[in-house]
Amino acid sequence: MNIFITGCYRSGTTLIQKYINSQIDTRIQYQPMIFLFMAIKELFYMENNIRTNKYIGKNYSMNNEDEKLNSFLNQKINISKLRPYLKKHRPTDKTLLQNFNKIIYSLEKSKDLISIYTDFLDTRNSLSSTGSQKIRGVKEILCHEFVPYFLKHSVQVIIVIRNPVDVIKSLNHGNLSSDYTGGPRPTLLNLRNWRENSETAILNINHQNLIIIQYEKFISDKYYRTNRLNTLNINFRTNDLDNLIDESGKQWKTNTSYSSNKEGNHRQVNDFTKKYIGATCYGEMKFFNYDPSINEQEREIIIKNYKEQYKIISRPYYENSYSTDPVNIKYEIERKTDYDLSSFTK
Repeated sequence: MNIFITGCYRSGTTLIQKYINSQIDTRIQYQPMIFLFMAIKELFYMENNIRTNKYIGKNYSMNNEDEKLNSFLNQKINISKLRPYLKKHRPTDKTLLQNFNKIIYSLEKSKDLISIYTDFLDTRNSLSSTGSQKIRGVKEILCHEFVPYFLKHSVQVIIVIRNPVDVIKSLNHGNLSSDYTGGPRPTLLNLRNWRENSETAILNINHQNLIIIQYEKFISDKYYRTNRLNTLNINFRTNDLDNLIDESGKQWKTNTSYSSNKEGNHRQVNDFTKKYIGATCYGEMKFFNYDPSINEQEREIIIKNYKEQYKIISRPYYENSYSTDPVNIKYEIERKTDYDLSSFTK
C-alpha cells in the first residue's frame, strides 16, 4: 500500500510518520521528494502566469487554479522544462541527493508523477535492510495541492490537522521556531497555509482513500490512533507515543511539541493574536470543533486592527507587512466564513 502524509508546518505530521514507522512492515520516508514537489509547483505557476507568492484560496470550492493544476499533474512531466526548477532546489544532504538522482532518472524516461512516485517507493523498498514493507510512502509538508491527484490514483492520503492556535505557538516560539522552520513568518501567511490544508481535507472528506487525523485526539486517545488507521491494515507493534523509533531503529527524539509529561503552556500567543486566528480561520475551526474564541460579528474589526505579535524574519517571497496589507485585509474580511455542513460527514 502506498501512502502520502501531509499537513502544514508543526501540525504533527512527523509524529504520525514515526508512529506508523514504529509498527511492523512499514516504511514512511521523511520529506525525500520536497524538491520535486516544489519544482513542479513553480513550473505550474510559471506556465499559468501565477505569482509564486500569491495565495491561491479555494474559497470552499475548486477554482480554476486547482482544475489547471490537476490537469497539469495528469500529463507526463516535461523534464526539459522542469530542469531549471529542479536545479534550483537540488539538495546538498547526501541521502536527499541520492533520492534526487533516482527521481531525475525516472524523469528522464518522461513519466507522470504517479509513476515517479511508485518508482521511488519501489526503489527505496528494494534497498531496505529490513526487507520489503507492506506499507510504504512519504511524508511531506505543505503539499496539499497534490492530494486530489494522489487520491485519484489510489494512494492512501493522510492529512493531519492541528488547532491553529497551537500551530502558531509552535511556529513562533523558542528553538522549535528557529531550528525547524527558520523563524517567524507573517501570521496570516501561516494561517492561510493551515486553512488551505484544512480546506483540502474538508473538500475530500468523503473520499475512501483519505484519512483525516486531528493531532489532539491522536496524542490523547490510543483507541482513536488505531481506529483512524484501521483501513491501512497495520500490524501494530506499539501504541505508545513515548517509545517510537526513528529511521535508524533508535528511539526517536521528538521534534514536536508532543510529550506525555508536558503541560504545553510554556508557549503562548497573546489574546489578540488568538482572536485574530479565530477571525481568519473561523469556519475551519468550527468544522473541526476548535474554539475560535470570538463571535462571527467580531471578525472584521479584529482583522482590521491586527498587529503582528512576532518579529518577522525577512524572506524574498513575502513582505513583512503581509498580515496588515490592505489587499489581504480586504480579502480576509470578505471571504466566506462557514461551510454548508450538509455536504460533508465527519
